[in-house]
Amino acid sequence: MRTTLKKHGNSDALTFRSAWKEGLGIDTNTVLDVTVDYQHRKLIVEPVDEERKKYDIRELAAIAKNQVQPEFDEFDPVGDEEL
Repeated sequence: MRTTLKKHGNSDALTFRSAWKEGLGIDTNTVLDVTVDYQHRKLIVEPVDEERKKYDIRELAAIAKNQVQPEFDEFDPVGDEEL
């Protein structure tokens, strides 16, 4: 199948037909990897398989525990701020 580059703001955009997206199992927000083969004049577009890390609530609690910010009262004034 053929498609055409279209003007999109200051750039050009490649439009994907719905059948292509459905066949590849991708949607509008899918991250794509673009490879340019200048020697053979080919543009290769592939969906990136990104797996998001699944967190356990205990892991998140441990991370948060290590990132506790000090109270602001612990710092001495450094400028002309009013107390």
